[in-house]
Parts: sequence; C-alpha cells; structure tokens
Amino acid sequence: MQKLIYALLLTHLCACTFLIDSDVRSAQAIDSYLAAGNIWAANNYYEGLYETQKRGVAVSNAHVILTAKLSEIRKKTIDAAEAAVKVSDWKKAIDLYQEQLPLVEMDKAFNTSYQNFLKKQQRERNNLRDSFIVTRAEYLIDAIPVMIADQQLNPYNREKEQQLNNVKQESRKIASRLLELSFNAMRKEDIATARTMIPLAKKLDDNEAAAKASKTLSTLSQSFDEHLEKMIEEGIRLYSREQYDDALRTWNEILFLDPENDKVKDHKARTQKVLQSLEELKQQQR
Repeated sequence: MQKLIYALLLTHLCACTFLIDSDVRSAQAIDSYLAAGNIWAANNYYEGLYETQKRGVAVSNAHVILTAKLSEIRKKTIDAAEAAVKVSDWKKAIDLYQEQLPLVEMDKAFNTSYQNFLKKQQRERNNLRDSFIVTRAEYLIDAIPVMIADQQLNPYNREKEQQLNNVKQESRKIASRLLELSFNAMRKEDIATARTMIPLAKKLDDNEAAAKASKTLSTLSQSFDEHLEKMIEEGIRLYSREQYDDALRTWNEILFLDPENDKVKDHKARTQKVLQSLEELKQQQR
C-alpha cells in the first residue's frame, strides 16, 4: 500500500513538473516572438495552446504582455490615422491600417476601428459624388438650352443631335438622384439641402416626382420657417440682454440649418464684433 502511495505521489510530481516545464516553454516561445516584434505570430501561438496551457502562470503573464503590446500598437495606429484624416491625408491613414492589417484581422477592437474608418471614407466619397452632382446639374441647366439652340441651327448634324440626346439622358438621371437626396434630406429635417436640390431637379426634369417633392418641401418649409423665426427671436432676445456668447451659439445653430440666411449672417457678424470689442477691453484692463 505504501509503495502504491509513493508511486502515485511520484506520478503527480512528474506531471506537475511536466506542466511547469510546458508552461515555461510556451511562455518563452511567446516572449521570443514578441522580442522579434512579431505580435501576430505570438498571438497565433497563444491561440493554438490548450486551455489548460493558457491557464499556466508563465503563459498568462506572457499573454498580458502580448495584450499590452497589441493595445499600444492599436492606439498608436488609430490615433495616427485619425490625425491624418483630419488633414485629409487619406493615403497615409490607409497605409497605416494596411501596415497593421494582420493585427487588424486578429483583434476585434482593432477591426472595429478599421471598419469605422472604411465607413467614414465611403461617406466622404458619397459626399464628394453628391457635391459633383449639384455642380454638374448647375452646368447642365445652363448648357442644355445652348445645345438645343445649336442643334436647331444644325438640324442635319447627327453628332450634335446624339450629344444632345446623351446630355438629356444624363440630366434625367441626375434629376432622379437629386430628388432621392432631397427626400433623404427631408426625412432628416434637412430643409436647406432639399431647398437647394429640388429646384435643380425640376429644371432638369420637371416630372411628377419633382412636383411631389416640391409639394412636400413646401409643407415642411412652413413649419421649418416658423421654427427658424422662433430661433431668430431667441437670438435677438439674448443679444438685447447682452448674453452675447449664447446669442452667437444661436446664430451658429440657425446657420447650420439654413446656411444661406443672410439676415442671420448679419446678426452673427454684429455679435462677433461686440464679443471682440469686449475681449479687447478685458485685455486693456489687465
């Protein structure tokens, strides 16, 4: 019986020694990858371990270091990419993420940040495309009458006739896109954008959809204008009470909703002059 107990103890000690050795060797392997700057390989090695091995003290400690290094690189990359985007250096931001792509695919938080970056990039592309559509619409509104007159003077010029047909087809597509953007804007209560786009769409293709959009805009504009008037009254009230900072905030809010409101631009300019004079007076008194 005694021999059996000794045998069991010896077996247990051997097993413990093996587990400790295995834990140390695994931790050393992770450390060697980290020392070489290969975080992806270190993480890949760690993920390939059994759960019992991952719970080892040495491996757990090595994993803490691995996680810290990954977090450091993730933060550094995200911060640098965001700084690049702020100055419209999209190439640098893309290069930063591409350089760390193995880690991006490996780490959930890193990947989330990268996906958000890609969405932001796509939004910017859409904004540029929509801005181009407005510019192109304005050009076509002026160009089409000239092209029609030119084609009438040259009725047998098939090339000019084909060019005019192509431009008319393009104008209908642009008008359709403008109406789509207008309805999206009105759903978000962005009346200023709709007011810009719907008249352009009507001039390009005055159809039933354009008429419907104009009617919807007219209905929304009434309540929108009433809302703006109330905000303007509030701004004037704040200005008269010499609450200039609050008045300036109100003018900025109104101009965000209606960027072309000349009356509010005048109010804002006057308020800014008063604030500037007050600041200069404070500087003199110091």
